[in-house]
Amino acid sequence: FIRYGGKWICGLCAEAVKNEILRSQKLISPDEVMSRHFSLCSKFWAFCQPQDPTVQLIRAMT
Repeated sequence: FIRYGGKWICGLCAEAVKNEILRSQKLISPDEVMSRHFSLCSKFWAFCQPQDPTVQLIRAMT
């Protein structure tokens, strides 16, 4: 896990946040990117109920 913008996130999420900042057409803050990323994750987890305990732990952290 990595501390990013005052929050603990997994390495995969950190890479997604960095990627989104780099590919954004406008200047965007890390907080805005994290908000967008967590919103997307919430929508995904609402649709998909994981059976793997590791995935359940990751879900609990977001």
